[in-house]
Amino acid sequence: MTYTENKRDCSDSDDEVPSDSDDEVPKVTKMLYTVDRSSTCELKFERSHKEASLSLHDADNGSNITSVDLEIIIRKTDKGYLEIPVPEMAACGEVCILTRGVNSNSTINACGEVKEYTNILYGKGRRGSLVVIESKKKSISDPNPYMVTVFHYLAVDDGNVFNPKLDIGFSVVVKIQASDDLGLKYIVEGPQRHPSSSLFYMFERLKRLNGAWKPNLCPHCANLQMRHKSWQTSESEDSDYVPQRHGNGKQKSESMVANDSNVKGNYNGSLFGKYFHFHKR
Repeated sequence: MTYTENKRDCSDSDDEVPSDSDDEVPKVTKMLYTVDRSSTCELKFERSHKEASLSLHDADNGSNITSVDLEIIIRKTDKGYLEIPVPEMAACGEVCILTRGVNSNSTINACGEVKEYTNILYGKGRRGSLVVIESKKKSISDPNPYMVTVFHYLAVDDGNVFNPKLDIGFSVVVKIQASDDLGLKYIVEGPQRHPSSSLFYMFERLKRLNGAWKPNLCPHCANLQMRHKSWQTSESEDSDYVPQRHGNGKQKSESMVANDSNVKGNYNGSLFGKYFHFHKR
């Protein structure tokens, strides 16, 4: 996996993407996944002032060559919204497009915000990919979203339940938001590692739910979410208790944080790599 641009930290709010001070120079982020030498997946994101494109090239160059090409365009309108034409997709070889729903599912939260989802699920054998486009509107009356998030999941295994030698699963997230100064601002998160079994479970659930996707369909993500909520609750309860000092003694408190690729702060304890190659044993 190769990065051509440094990854930047996310803000604490899901509704705010950090600004990029240079709006004239096109920004390009490229990630290349190589699986078992013959199989590759390239994810490329390019942003100019008022338009961004995310292209995906997924190819298996084994005995039976298959490939999928997908392009997503995001533009800023004159009124400050984002618009997304229907994604363009082309497939070659014996690849199965399992679901392709445009705005197939939507949710409304207590504040009236609307999220609409477009899902593209495809694969062959024990290799599968899912692309989800989440469009977020401030209200149901808004004609277009103000923020778009694209999720990409990839899972590959060898189908050996008892002694697996190939177990690869990860996700990448791209967030794009309209900006008065920049036209578009964005951030790339990931890759985050997942057990391939969790992603295949999510793919199967998505098929049965007719495209009704949400992040916690992945058991691995749901477990992380529950742990995060439990940690926040514990931290809140601990903050209500202030221990008393006795005499002239000194107090010392230590904390250790084990992170799973999601870190707020200075990234202590994280591991960054530039090149990753996966091969069968």
